[in-house]
Amino acid sequence: YQVCAKVKQSPELGNRTKVVLLTARGQKTDVEEGKRAGCDAYLIKPFSPLKLIATIDTLGAQSSELS
Repeated sequence: YQVCAKVKQSPELGNRTKVVLLTARGQKTDVEEGKRAGCDAYLIKPFSPLKLIATIDTLGAQSSELS
């Protein structure tokens, strides 16, 4: 969470860097903490590789739309 927050708060990285948290921590409070840290997606292990690919594709498309 700390690394995510630092990246998202960075003027050089925050707006253009997408952060996907991939973790075994799946409690509601964990997901909320990830959102507070600024993550763009939160995936809980075990996860589907297809879900990861779809998430990255979606975030990439969102980045392209903002360019």
